[in-house]
Amino acid sequence: MDWNLFNGRVEKLLRLNSSVVAVKMVRKGEAPPEGLGDPPQDYTMCQFVTAARVHGLSLLATPDNILCGIAQGMLGLDALPNVAPRFAGARVANARAYQNILRDMPKVKQGIYGAVAVAPLEAASFDPDLLLFVTDPARILRLLHGFSYRRGERVNVRTAAEAGTCGEAMAACLAAGEPALGFPCYGTRAYGLVGDDQLIFALPADRAGQVLDGLEKTHARISPYPIRQFLNTPPYPRVNFLRKKLTPGEEEELIQMLRERGAEPEPEEG
Repeated sequence: MDWNLFNGRVEKLLRLNSSVVAVKMVRKGEAPPEGLGDPPQDYTMCQFVTAARVHGLSLLATPDNILCGIAQGMLGLDALPNVAPRFAGARVANARAYQNILRDMPKVKQGIYGAVAVAPLEAASFDPDLLLFVTDPARILRLLHGFSYRRGERVNVRTAAEAGTCGEAMAACLAAGEPALGFPCYGTRAYGLVGDDQLIFALPADRAGQVLDGLEKTHARISPYPIRQFLNTPPYPRVNFLRKKLTPGEEEELIQMLRERGAEPEPEEG
């Protein structure tokens, strides 16, 4: 994948206001990518992501500088600590409730990786394992359109709004090899500076080409960004996407409009 080409096209199609974050899991004993710095102080994993996304920093996150033990456990860098008693009676009713939240979440297998490289995609010195988009639901809608264009795949979402960056987004994506939608946790919003109107979309790097192809085709043919909004009845012939029944002439007119935009049904995949 030509990551500069991908980044340029995605930024243009989505009008992103912060960088896509490239993430690489560094195996134990593997030399980390070149050009990575240390954070100025210990960071949570969501702060590493923000440093790359907003401030353009390329950093190496390790068990020695990741402040959050939950993040280390989710990403397989160390054992998940027993933090449940800290949250009992506050975040949840009791320790068991918090244990249930963490137990149900996908995690990266421990013992394989020793560090995590993060960088803005446009400046990354490495091929990423996954990409993080921290953006609003409308742009994530478009990413989901891009992903589902080829085969109609759905992205499953399970959330308790806990470990939103490291767990629900990063670890879930890495563990399953599928896109994941993370609901930023309180810490991600308080310390990772994620806005009230933002979510996290994690994309396996090997699905990037699929998503870009779907983004470009749906942008040209049916659902561009910014979204064109209508409070009244949608204009003709766009309203014909929605009506329960169309006359043969209306069906043909709609098909002709789409053909003029380059739309042709493609062979079904087995």
